[in-house]
Amino acid sequence: MKIALECKSLLLQDTLRFYLSEYLCDVMECDFVISDYLDRGAKPVYRLGLENKTLPFIPEKLIGDLEVFYQMQKQNTIKYERSDDELREEIQALLMEFSDRFLQVIKKYK
Repeated sequence: MKIALECKSLLLQDTLRFYLSEYLCDVMECDFVISDYLDRGAKPVYRLGLENKTLPFIPEKLIGDLEVFYQMQKQNTIKYERSDDELREEIQALLMEFSDRFLQVIKKYK
């Protein structure tokens, strides 16, 4: 699990940096971002805040919640990749069918 931090609150960012130091990496290499202000980004965002009742946090519970979030993101990625492969196969089948029909029409009018 690789995590990047994007927090407006410097106190929160430093606290998270202390508790999550072994998981931290650059945004480009991370699996997801923890933020107190981002809703969406290029990477999945785990949002910390009073409104979604994730603050204040107990470090052990936060790490457990992050692991659950990470597993959910991995499952979604696997589903997306499967869907991509299935879509690619369907498109290939349609292209083959189109090619066959196209050749039949060309042969018919030769």
